[in-house]
Amino acid sequence: MIVFQDMKTREKVYSPVCRRGNRQYAMKKARQRDLFLEAFRTKELDRQIGSNPNVRETCALLITVTFDKKRYTMEEAWGMLSSTEIPESNLKTGVLNNLTANLRDIFGPLCKITVKEAQEDGYPAPHLIVLLDNPTTVRLHRGKGGQSWRISDPRTLRRIGKDPALRRLSRIRHADAISLNPIWKYGFIDVQGIVKGYRFKNRKDAVSYAYKYLTKSLTDDHGRELEGLDSISECSTKSLRISLWGHLCNKSYSLRDITYGRKVKEFLGMLPAESIDKDDTVESRWTFMRTIPSFVYEKIVMWNARKMLRPFRSTPKTSDTNPLPYL
Repeated sequence: MIVFQDMKTREKVYSPVCRRGNRQYAMKKARQRDLFLEAFRTKELDRQIGSNPNVRETCALLITVTFDKKRYTMEEAWGMLSSTEIPESNLKTGVLNNLTANLRDIFGPLCKITVKEAQEDGYPAPHLIVLLDNPTTVRLHRGKGGQSWRISDPRTLRRIGKDPALRRLSRIRHADAISLNPIWKYGFIDVQGIVKGYRFKNRKDAVSYAYKYLTKSLTDDHGRELEGLDSISECSTKSLRISLWGHLCNKSYSLRDITYGRKVKEFLGMLPAESIDKDDTVESRWTFMRTIPSFVYEKIVMWNARKMLRPFRSTPKTSDTNPLPYL
């Protein structure tokens, strides 16, 4: 618990610490998601080309990458997501940074939101919401998984490893197709265009899809279900198991589960207007005191409760020697 104190009244307020998976963490990520949702709603990121409603230009892509499970262990795959070298290891790291550089060579200037999500078996499956300065053409595709918007330019498809020849090879010899992919040689890559009003699997938009496990509170919604588990693999709920793997692996490898830079906020118009008067600042009357363990906070609550009950503990005196029984 975090202890804050009012500098004027000396009143103390206790607030739960924001930790991965707890309610405060989920609420924080939900507020962050809602800000992005509002920015995406007001920003014009796509437009129709000509009279064909199935062809559009978009400045936003949703890219998902995976790792070949026959080549990499789960631990190696998560380690490769780190942007810094791992001590005493020759594991290749910074692979998402390399992917971003490859995407810039193809699409030009861009910025991105990266969400490091897990799969059901614990392997990572990061999502990248890529925002482009120069729009790319996408066409509505109807497949077994539903509708999606796919890049249609043949030259771009070749450069991202999604041309028809490489897609056919991936169904026959997936390892060969992965090794021949020009921008992602560690597993499969999926690229979709983001078009306003279209769903992403079971979510109504790309932002909600990327945030779906970050806004789940494990302590409140699933606390009892987790109490009897000895391992994550024993968890019977798929979505909960994915969420647990994601929090554990991001924590273990000191990874931030979602990252984005100032340029993303500039692109979406989310930066607050700068104040004209630099001296026009209001100092908060609340100050941070310290953090305390939960069991200490519980003792403080019990002590305060007993203190409040003290005036009621003394038995009032009465002159009536034969009081009526209490009904």
